[in-house]
Amino acid sequence: METLYFDKGDKAHSEATLQAVKAAAEIIKPEAVVVTSTTGQTGLIAAKLLCPAGVRVIVVPFQKHLWEKYRALNPDLAEECKKLGAEFLPDEPKVPMLSEDRPDIVNAWRNISQGFKVALQVASMCVDTGLLQ
Repeated sequence: METLYFDKGDKAHSEATLQAVKAAAEIIKPEAVVVTSTTGQTGLIAAKLLCPAGVRVIVVPFQKHLWEKYRALNPDLAEECKKLGAEFLPDEPKVPMLSEDRPDIVNAWRNISQGFKVALQVASMCVDTGLLQ
């Protein structure tokens, strides 16, 4: 497997990253690939690349109560993802350890990096909702 490095973060890297995920998934056979996707666009790229290859894709947008503050999931993109076989996290999963009641945990993770915090939150939500074991 090849390691990818990008000079800076950018949504333009999504397809190249997901191509690398597809190649890795052929080797490691994960239970699923989980992608965060604010509007559904990244989810659609993942679904187009991975679902036909037999890889289970779980798309995690912002929770519904955050849509007004950040951005809402595009329902057309979500529908297209679902038609390709992608699954979505329920709109309002409850993750007790990661809720606003425990800012100490969330802030500790954020101090490592924002991406690390998001990855742990998303993984926890997938487990707590039963999408992943």
